[in-house]
Amino acid sequence: MRRIAIIAVSLLILLTLAGCSGNLFMEWDKPDVPSADEISNKDVTDQTGADDFLSDVEDWYAADVLGDDKDKSGTVVAKLKEIYSDTSGSIDDETQQEAAALAGKIAIQSDPNADQLSKNLIGSYDELTSETGVNDPQVFLSSIVPDSVKNDPDAFQDMVDAFLKSADAYLALGNNIGSDPAYITDAEIGDAVQYGAVSVVLLASLDSLDDGVVNGSYTSTTTTSDESEKLRDIVNGLSFTGDDPTNAFDSTTSDAYYDGMINLLDAAGLSFS
Repeated sequence: MRRIAIIAVSLLILLTLAGCSGNLFMEWDKPDVPSADEISNKDVTDQTGADDFLSDVEDWYAADVLGDDKDKSGTVVAKLKEIYSDTSGSIDDETQQEAAALAGKIAIQSDPNADQLSKNLIGSYDELTSETGVNDPQVFLSSIVPDSVKNDPDAFQDMVDAFLKSADAYLALGNNIGSDPAYITDAEIGDAVQYGAVSVVLLASLDSLDDGVVNGSYTSTTTTSDESEKLRDIVNGLSFTGDDPTNAFDSTTSDAYYDGMINLLDAAGLSFS
């Protein structure tokens, strides 16, 4: 009886300390993340290297140790892209899908403004993927973009860049899945659809601003900032005159460039085309 009482008191002390200074076990168990240079030098060109790196990244992501270091998280996303974009056949589809799904989330969550916009946009998910689309793209975009970036060109560009990296990952994920069953879990598919919708609607907005049509003319690897500034002007009140960005979610109106997003919606049973 005395031993049970001592154990109970000990647990109460630990819980009290954890309540004051955070979860003690989480602090003890957090993995160390190598430097950006060390991450960049990792070899992921074969199955073993890709699996090992993916396992490390999953541990880092689960322990939430990447979000505070944009240099490291950016390097991780770039290395994951090497895995999911590999065309040599040396890395299996399951690993490539897992790498793309992780890269998409990390890219968004590494930028606080992109993370906030994604939360705002996920709250508008029903409107975004409805058959009627968005009634007024200008009002819609202005309502979801954080106020902190509306008058800060550099922060706005950083946010856009994060979404472009994320869109690249999610479109690759959807293209890898194609019409076949996905290797990733239903929960991961759910995350991919929500974050993918956020990223792709930003990409499609820039695409529409490029030449007035959502046709893949502005891709997730386009580096020009001209359309980004146009988008910031629209967020601040300028009329949006191009194609509705949500056309990217409908196979009857979107360009083949966006098939990856259509595949993600299909995989989640949410296609509305």
